[in-house]
Amino acid sequence: MDPKTLTELKKLYRDGFPEDSEAAVSWFFSRVNEKNAAYFVTGGKPVSAGYIIDKPAVLWGRRRKMPYLSALSTKTEYRGQGLIRSVITELLSRLYRRGAPVCALYPFNHDYYKRFGFCDVSFCAERTIRGGETYPHLSITPPFKELARVQSAFTKPFTNRLVFGAKEILAKTEEFAVDGVPLYVYADGGKPFAYCFISGDQGLGVRGQGNGQLSDAAIFQPLAVRRPPPATRFIYHYAATDLEKFSRCEQLKGCAYIDFSESGRPYVQGRVVNAKAALEAAPYMPHLNKTVVLRITDPLIAENNRAFKVTIQDGRAAAAETTEPPAQTLGIGELTQLLFLGDGLMVQKQKNIFTDQY
Repeated sequence: MDPKTLTELKKLYRDGFPEDSEAAVSWFFSRVNEKNAAYFVTGGKPVSAGYIIDKPAVLWGRRRKMPYLSALSTKTEYRGQGLIRSVITELLSRLYRRGAPVCALYPFNHDYYKRFGFCDVSFCAERTIRGGETYPHLSITPPFKELARVQSAFTKPFTNRLVFGAKEILAKTEEFAVDGVPLYVYADGGKPFAYCFISGDQGLGVRGQGNGQLSDAAIFQPLAVRRPPPATRFIYHYAATDLEKFSRCEQLKGCAYIDFSESGRPYVQGRVVNAKAALEAAPYMPHLNKTVVLRITDPLIAENNRAFKVTIQDGRAAAAETTEPPAQTLGIGELTQLLFLGDGLMVQKQKNIFTDQY
């Protein structure tokens, strides 16, 4: 990406997300390249843009990359002209050509993205840590392999999920550190059972060393530090082997967190990108043997607008374009809901946690 374009894209990003710090903006753009950026240009400058960020995931029983559409925004004075539609279409078209079956995003408004074929696929409720039990906070070099074990145990009840190894947790630690948000690790009997990042604990000296790397001291804070009032503290990206024990941590009392074991409100949205690939990858009911013809309609990806003969045998499927009359016509959003969530009749019920923020 040439420096001039990069400068303009950063300006556009700041216009759309003014709450993000300069350090956070720089961190974001260090993770994207030209092939994963799409933008609409007018007057020689980008005025609407979006990006693809790939994250490791387990989807329908297979480990694969989960592409996220990120930082979708249009410059204030150009909003309302439908420019973001062209950006989303371009990003989806690139993913289609790469063979990605699905993608996801964090919506600023869940209803807004439904017009582009996205639907709610992950749900949550908001909780507050009630405290009551004290556990030691580890103040040693972070055991990232142990934290990856915690993350794995936390997400195991979910069928579809992002996957965090030691490398991903280290990267997350560095990402939050650019804004001074510390990593806290809690242990019982010397064994970590939870970790989290707390918004509201900024400005306590938790910073990188100027080159994006962290020293041990930069990652942790002692428990005795003065903290802002509880109302300002929110837990970002956490994992716990025991969520009940996590909610009893006295050190976290008053912190709000998102509980993904509940389903009080929509969270992450997803979308089928390549209908044929998604139809073949989805988990059908075990021992199901049938053939069904489905017609798919997609307002953004023309290649999806066709009928597919889906032959299911013992829970696996092959899909082929056909001219046979369809038994059912599904919009791309309806297909997304069927494959991501399942109906328990043709597609197995699914439980999703496609998030790395909370």
